[in-house]
This record gives sequence, C-alpha cells and structure tokens, in this order.
Amino acid sequence: MDLENMKYNSKDKIFHNKCKFCGKDLKPIGLDYLYANMPLTSIEYERCDCKKSKAYWNEIDLKEEIQKKRKHFEQMIRQFYIQNYISNRIQDYQLENFIITENNEKEVKIAKDFTQKCINKNQKNGLIITGKSGTGKTHLATAILNKLTEKDMLVLMGRLILLLDVIKDTFKDFSSKEKDIIELYSKVDMLIIDDLGTERISSWALEKLYTIIENRNENKLPIIVTTRFDKESLLDRFYQSEDEGVLVASASIHGNTKEVALKVVDLLKEKGVKVAFTDLTRDDMAEAVEDAFRYSKMILAGATYDGGVFSPMEDFLHRLQHKGYQNKTVGLIENGSWAPLANKVMKDMLTPMKNITICENTVTIKSTYKDENQEAINQLIEEICH
Repeated sequence: MDLENMKYNSKDKIFHNKCKFCGKDLKPIGLDYLYANMPLTSIEYERCDCKKSKAYWNEIDLKEEIQKKRKHFEQMIRQFYIQNYISNRIQDYQLENFIITENNEKEVKIAKDFTQKCINKNQKNGLIITGKSGTGKTHLATAILNKLTEKDMLVLMGRLILLLDVIKDTFKDFSSKEKDIIELYSKVDMLIIDDLGTERISSWALEKLYTIIENRNENKLPIIVTTRFDKESLLDRFYQSEDEGVLVASASIHGNTKEVALKVVDLLKEKGVKVAFTDLTRDDMAEAVEDAFRYSKMILAGATYDGGVFSPMEDFLHRLQHKGYQNKTVGLIENGSWAPLANKVMKDMLTPMKNITICENTVTIKSTYKDENQEAINQLIEEICH
C-alpha cells in the first residue's frame, strides 16, 4: 500500500487542525490517525512555531515537568518512610489534640500561625522547636506535617542521621544518585529535621546539611527543626572537631610557599602530631574545606599577590566563612618579595569568624626559605601544639 500517495479527500478535512493563535494549518504527527477507531481527540498535532504558540507550549511543558517531578518526590518520600519504618501512628498527632498548658500556650499559637502561613504560601522563614525530652517537640512538628499534608503539600520528616543515610546509600546503589536526594530535600514544600544535635555531626554531614539549607533558602522554602538544645549549644555541638590535629593549607604561586608548608608538615609529624596537607592550587577545594572542619587546628601558608593573598587562599577562607567556620586555632605563614601582606589579609578574613584563636607567632618568608626563618617556624609550631 502506497501511504505516501494516498488521497484522503473527506479525511483531509477531518484530520487537520489550526493554530489558535495565528491560524496556521497543523499536520497530525505520526500515522496513528490512519486507524479508523482512533478518537479524534487523541490525535497529536505538530506545534506551531509562532511566538504565542511557543510561549503557550513552554508553559504546558513546564507544568507537566513540575507534575512529573512532584510524583517522583511523592514516591521517594513513601520509600523513605517504608525503609525507616515510620509508624502509622504519626497520623494521630494533630494540632487539635495537642495538650495546651500555661507553659506552652504561646509556642503552640506560634506553631499554628506558622502552619497557616505555610498553607497560604507566604512563610519563608523556618521554625525551631526546642525543649527537654518529653515536652512534645516531635508531636508538635508531626502535627504540622499532618496539617500541611492535608493541604496536598509535600512534607518530609526524619532525624538527620536517617536523612543522610539515604544519601550514603546512593554510594552503593547506582539506581539513585546523590543529587536526586539532595534535590528532594531542597525542594519539598516542608523539610522537618527531628531531634537535631543528638547524633555526632561529621564534617561530611555538616557539609550536606549546609547545602540543603542553602538550597532551601534560595528556593524560599522553610524548614522545621526540633532539638533539645538551645541555639548556642547546638552550634557548639556542630563545630566540635572530629580529630585533634592540624591541617596545613598552602596557596603557593611558584612553589616556594608550598616548600615551607611541607617543612612545617614534617616538623609537626616529628612531634607526633596528626597532620594533613592540602595544596589549594591543585587539590579539591571541597575536600580542603571538609578537612578544615575535621581538624581542631590549622596553619595557613599563603603567598602575597596583587596587594592581597593569592586567590586560592582567599577563595578557601571565603568558603570557611560562608559555612560558619569557628572554634579553631589558626597559625599564619606568608610569603612576599617586597612587602608581604598575606598574613594581614588572612587575619582580617579570619577575625569575623566566631571563636577563632590566631597564633601570636607568625612566619614571614621573603621569596624563598632561609635558615633565619627556622626560629619563627619553630615558635609557631610550639604555639600551635599547645
């Protein structure tokens, strides 16, 4: 049968459509319309390329993509609850049956107002629910979850360790990817982290938590946290170093600053100090930031450049500042041929960070290491080790 030369006559009048914006004739796509039992409403036509039609279809495609993503998120949330044996009893927790007393009346009102604003899509800030064990923090957070879910909002709730375990599972399960899990946590209508601070926070966990919070902030989506700790105590638990030791971070232009940094590494090892080294001009910056949080102390070796400090070191310090680097001891080494300024710049960048102790002893190298520099290096190492 020669389909190309077939004449449809009356069918030509049936199987055609026009652009509702410009009136251009549109042809059906594929050969489905050749089947006699094919409903006319099911026939798909080509898209017009006029400006209004393109805008129309772009909007349709975007809505379909959002709906598809939403269904995918719903499946991921259900899977999370199934894998972590989340009790069906959570449905029993409602704002209406929360026991109100003189001690919590104000807090419950805040929670109800917060929930209503979330439903109205005008709540951008998060909510922290604090209190001792048994005071109803989880009940209140779960009641908010149920109220938002009733309004067809996507809500995910879990302890941080469980949420992060899902990310870790992607390392061995290639059917899902870390970025997909991060996207879920970043884009659900509400993320609730329950009992934050009870588990030990590793530098890796802190990095992921910051990423999720930053993403939600950019998306203007709120987050709820329940914790038994006050704000200051919670931050202190976050910023406890995992390892007693020293990270030596170098940003060298020609290699001379790095040479001095490696001398420092060797001297620290001779003293039995646990030490790690990172070359900020070559190594992965994210891993360098992670090591900075992991170790209790740090020595920065930066080259003076263009009236400041060499850009990889500046970038590194900006990242630390952005992620809330605090409660550390830091030593400074600078290199410069004429008027070294790296130590001043690094100190100025470190000073606004909370509870940063900067060693009084600093080291200044003029272009290359000289024997006369050894005394200053020894004094810095002695101070950083005590």
